[in-house]
Amino acid sequence: MFPKVMTGLPQWVVSGANKIPLNPRTLHSASVTDPRTWGTFEQACTVTAANDKLSLGFMLKGFIGIDMDWTEDPAELANQIRIYESVVSYTERSLSGKGVHIICHGSIPHALKRGKVEIYDRARFFIMTGDHIAGRPTEVLDCNDIVNTIIEHADAGRAPALHHSEPEKASDRSVYDTCLSYSNGKHFKELWDGHWEPRYPSQSEADFALMNMIAFVSRNNEQCSRLFRTSALGQREKAQRDDHMDRMLGTIRAEQNPQVDFSNFTPPPPPKKIEHLETEFKFPDGLVGEISQYILDTSAKPIPQVALSGGLGLVCGIAGRTYNISDTGLNLYLLCVAKTAVGKEGAKQGMRRLIREVSKKLPAAAQFVGPSRFASGQALVKSLEGRPCMVSPMGEFGGTLKSICSPRATSSETMWRDLFLELFNQSGPSDVLGEMVYSDTGKNTKAIVSPAFSIVADATATSIFENLSETTVEIGLVPRFTLIEVPDFRPYTNPNRGLPPSVELVGRVEELALRCLSMGANSSRQPITMTPGAEEMLTLFDREIDDRINAQQDDIFRMLWSRSFIKAVRMAGALAVGMDVNNPQVTEVEATWALDLARRDVQSMSRRFGDGVGGGDSEQVARLRTIIINTLKAPKSPRKMKEKNVVSHGDISPRAYAIACFKDDRMGAGYGLKKAIIALKNNGEIVELSQQQTADEFNFTGTCYFITKDFQSR
Repeated sequence: MFPKVMTGLPQWVVSGANKIPLNPRTLHSASVTDPRTWGTFEQACTVTAANDKLSLGFMLKGFIGIDMDWTEDPAELANQIRIYESVVSYTERSLSGKGVHIICHGSIPHALKRGKVEIYDRARFFIMTGDHIAGRPTEVLDCNDIVNTIIEHADAGRAPALHHSEPEKASDRSVYDTCLSYSNGKHFKELWDGHWEPRYPSQSEADFALMNMIAFVSRNNEQCSRLFRTSALGQREKAQRDDHMDRMLGTIRAEQNPQVDFSNFTPPPPPKKIEHLETEFKFPDGLVGEISQYILDTSAKPIPQVALSGGLGLVCGIAGRTYNISDTGLNLYLLCVAKTAVGKEGAKQGMRRLIREVSKKLPAAAQFVGPSRFASGQALVKSLEGRPCMVSPMGEFGGTLKSICSPRATSSETMWRDLFLELFNQSGPSDVLGEMVYSDTGKNTKAIVSPAFSIVADATATSIFENLSETTVEIGLVPRFTLIEVPDFRPYTNPNRGLPPSVELVGRVEELALRCLSMGANSSRQPITMTPGAEEMLTLFDREIDDRINAQQDDIFRMLWSRSFIKAVRMAGALAVGMDVNNPQVTEVEATWALDLARRDVQSMSRRFGDGVGGGDSEQVARLRTIIINTLKAPKSPRKMKEKNVVSHGDISPRAYAIACFKDDRMGAGYGLKKAIIALKNNGEIVELSQQQTADEFNFTGTCYFITKDFQSR
């Protein structure tokens, strides 16, 4: 498709619709003069294969590139035909399909742009299509002489106009010494002495390079010409022609920035410094904490818990696919629950504000923050095809939860729910989200390797908990979310709201995004290690979860604990990445923080179900609490038991069996009561006494329960 002489050189970049060159290894902006920011043909092809919005680009170092766009002007079209027929080398159609690119060997003294014809040999790149034009050479040929003849004819017709020549400000000797003192002084001396081979293909190019160095120091055109003619390169006959000097200086001056008069310049005021807001809530160390602190400091209504969800979610949205721990990525579903009108949208706004600043330096970083709404499950998958690692900030998630879990959910809503379930487990290095095929082929989706989809959602407590049910837990949707509850307090409006992030924070996020983009382009993964202490802590937590699940008969509470370990591991991994993007390691500090949040998450959700949200089994728990309270107040209850906050199973069971939510339990009233008792035990609200203690204390052989302070404080 492309000439081998081109594909074998590391002069390739990629570019989007804005025609800005990007380094294929990092997707950072590439420099047309810095080969370190270019890549190989294979690297560029890998990137464009993964993103059909990017095109291949080739840097014109050591090659001449001729770009001719379609024109309807007869005279200009005739000129293009003459060039096309004269310069015989590799030729392809341009991206628009209406123009042509000719690539040949050679060098020119300066670039040429005349109408719809442009000719370059340095500091430019061409977007390449590989759409070779039949009948033209398939290889790059030497067309140096004919292209230089074209340049000379063009110059003869219109020499570049010289910019105004400034007065001499230093002697010739001083200008010469200044040129020698620069970092390229050795190169300057070589050219001055006439040693231009083998660095330059021709002396014309060497002439231009030497004149460029002199003109950088002196703004006086006459002095520049005089000095050039003093050098060894200036001794040939061509250098004695004024038009030759004028053409070189005209091109150089046209690209130089004018001198600025700073005498009346008043510097703008420095940007307002963001003052960190003091709070008792402690963020973790590292990048997660830094982002959280920024979101808190610049939110209209600063709430630490909301800021934390944004900081943790953004790091997972960037690093979720590249970094792996325990054979999984770092994607998380975070749900901030607060009363209405508190200011829970701060996370979404802060994340987008920060990534917008990062994207100014690294445009590709914008892909890590995805849409807030998806019209359907297919839309979500389509979005992941283009950006397989992202976080979506979703506001007012209660309505979404209600629609996708409703018995009357549409097929697209059901698919959305099923994708939420599946994507949570698909971020590992060997995971693949399978392709989807429909009768309408336009809806087909491709298989996606290791998609890392994270969510930072907010909702009111009412909208979430009214839509919770045993079904949403049993199918595994609720346990996948990490619940972060917000206090019922509306803070004062922050005067620093909306301020941009610091340069240091932008640089830290850019560093992480750059590493993830670079590794993603090569389909490589970065493992996260653990210290022995951290590994032991997480292993013990995993066993604790197993013990809790094995000890519980209630399916709801078993499911609530089922995802706690993987959520804790991913949170710890995200903190480790924030501490060191190159060699992340989970220590006891990160493990402790993650385990604390994971436990609070389950306890909070368990408490909500114990309060009777959503109906069903949780209603039984609420009614059992009422039964216990009434039993303790009942005159016929044993006084000694009441004094020590103890009730017997025999006293509460008849009351329970007479209530509809127990009688109507699908497994019978006895089973319903058993589930409610287990729930109160798990919450620490009641403790079952041993038979020996019951006999010793109350001279009673039946089952009894001690009512704890946790029950009394409710």
